[in-house]
Amino acid sequence: MKLVIGAEAGQWQRASTEWERIVAKAASRGLRATLGDAVRAGRAEIANAGFGSGFQRTLQGKMLSGSKEVLNPLAWIHSTANFADVFETGKTISGNLLWIPLPNVPQWPGASPPRQLTPRKFVQLTGAKLFTIKRPGKNPILAVKNEGGIAIAPGAFGLRRRRGRQRREQPRIIPLFVGVPTTTIPKRFDVHKAIEDAVNANLQRHYLENLEKYEGR
Repeated sequence: MKLVIGAEAGQWQRASTEWERIVAKAASRGLRATLGDAVRAGRAEIANAGFGSGFQRTLQGKMLSGSKEVLNPLAWIHSTANFADVFETGKTISGNLLWIPLPNVPQWPGASPPRQLTPRKFVQLTGAKLFTIKRPGKNPILAVKNEGGIAIAPGAFGLRRRRGRQRREQPRIIPLFVGVPTTTIPKRFDVHKAIEDAVNANLQRHYLENLEKYEGR
């Protein structure tokens, strides 16, 4: 007895193509949903460190495979803020002199995360002239002269004029920045871990949610 068993022409190809479509759909849609979870987790970590919504939004995600449903989808998460890694790892910065703002230096308008003006930006926005006070054995200071009754209000932007008796009460020299050879920025958040935890917790779930039933025909 002799038996010949075969498949209908094109059957295996159709089955294989349909299975690839199902897996590609589940993989791509599952990764896209996980990408959203990961970005939200990363932004929440940034928010918990005290940074504002503007800086939170610098963390963005993108599907490198676009809207296509493919077997090997890839996603990319990055920050548009070039300095974000400093808060992720902490860093010691060295230079000739780094000018650290004192508490009375105004905030940079609209900055996120909030930060105070640099000496250059302070001069640009206020028109004030800074000068250096050298102190033997101590760090130098950048200050502004209180000419014409000009005073700096802590937490307010720019300079304002005081009139009448208040004018005579203001100091003639206002320290603004202290010069240091090095400064250490501490680690503020761990976005990498927040993203990794979100991926581990959600990727398989989203994949299975998007996986169609397949009867093999």
